[in-house]
Amino acid sequence: MSAAKQTIPVVTKLSVLKDVDLNKLPLRSSGIYFRKIEPAAGDMAIPNLGELLDGSEIVIADAHLIGPHWYNIPSSVKWIQSTWAGVDLIRTCYINPSKPLPKFTFTRLGSGFGPCIASYTIGQIIAMERHFYKFHTDQVNKIWAGEESDDRHGGYRKLADLTVGVLGVGSIGNCVAKVCKSLDMRVCGLVRKDVPVQDRSPFVDEYYLTQSLPDLLHQCDYVCSILPSTEATRNLLSGNMLSNCKPKARFINVGRGDVIRDESLIEALRQGWIDHAVIDVFNTEPLPKNSPLWEHPKITITPHVAALSLPGTVLSIFEENLELYRQGKELKYQVDWTHGY
Repeated sequence: MSAAKQTIPVVTKLSVLKDVDLNKLPLRSSGIYFRKIEPAAGDMAIPNLGELLDGSEIVIADAHLIGPHWYNIPSSVKWIQSTWAGVDLIRTCYINPSKPLPKFTFTRLGSGFGPCIASYTIGQIIAMERHFYKFHTDQVNKIWAGEESDDRHGGYRKLADLTVGVLGVGSIGNCVAKVCKSLDMRVCGLVRKDVPVQDRSPFVDEYYLTQSLPDLLHQCDYVCSILPSTEATRNLLSGNMLSNCKPKARFINVGRGDVIRDESLIEALRQGWIDHAVIDVFNTEPLPKNSPLWEHPKITITPHVAALSLPGTVLSIFEENLELYRQGKELKYQVDWTHGY
């Protein structure tokens, strides 16, 4: 693999990337020129993308733009760096199980999102514990619910008295655990397989395997899902699983929407299994206007913005992997399609 100067196509529709001159950003790597490829105005796809990538060895691309061309990527392409953390769109919509997988390496944004997801999660926890949403409503209605008032929304708990369950303790989940632990919260982590003692995070107090999920839920004041979309995680929290939650527990989903069906979430709130839900990811996106989730008084909705693909994040991970690629070493955050992430 040559370290000679090369052009890197950047296939993107993300405004945070396409509206920035990537070549003017400070880079650690030398000999790189980024060439943007984006859909024509009003289009959602690039019909001749295969032709445009012919001769390129390395590509940076949005998953939804590269996915339709999955089996027509030129043989010159050896590595594609995704601008997304998730790969479920490609896995479910564009990969044909009856066909062999392409020979190129595909890497996702496996880090960089951690601090963003962590700040979103802890921000929502603090907002609920300190009643920020309720006090905003009081402000709109000109209600003073101060210390001398009979209506102070029940006071608040110290964060150190709370237990947070992190479903999915990968690089992002560990970052969430780190922030929670820095505020003296107890952290329980859900993992797919047992983690050797020497590899365990210092920010996770107790690990639980998937089959012990009910036991984890029973411990937690907040349950935060950072799980990817796989056969093992889809509908993991659907049905009556959340009936195992601690009374008044709250649910935050920043992973993938299909970890729980909409009707199961609504039923969990109706039954009082959970007290509130903060949802950033959904089974259908954009969330349909007729979805009952919009008007539910115990659901807070944000439009999949817990972590955005910012230029600095994308390029930092890309450059880290580029150095490994040039040295012929294994790249970080390679997708194992047999596991689905």
